[in-house]
Amino acid sequence: MGKAKEEIMICHGASTHDIDITAVFGHGTHVKGASESKEQDTFVKGTARLFQQAVQAVDFANYGVQFGLSDHEIHHIVNTEAVAVQEQAAKKYQAWNRDGQKGRESDLRDDVVAERIQQLPRMLSQYKRE
Repeated sequence: MGKAKEEIMICHGASTHDIDITAVFGHGTHVKGASESKEQDTFVKGTARLFQQAVQAVDFANYGVQFGLSDHEIHHIVNTEAVAVQEQAAKKYQAWNRDGQKGRESDLRDDVVAERIQQLPRMLSQYKRE
């Protein structure tokens, strides 16, 4: 696939933060023991894009700065969570597909992203304590 690069652009105040999640986009998520299908790969990448949009929508960078985090720390949290969201998406997709659930993929994707976004405030406080 080459070195595809996509970035999260998070704005707060008058400045713009580029959060590079190259490691997340452009590469399939590999769950040990799992065979990755094209459909799963598409689902995982779509989930990561939705996570990107959600991070922007909740203005996470602004909260991070208000919480006293540096740009580097904010980048680290978002990158870590982006990897986790892809791993979670792959596992949930496999379970959803294996169990023969025929609900909409978009609902599953929304659920995965909502779970991770709800954890971001906890990540702020946890990261600051470390």
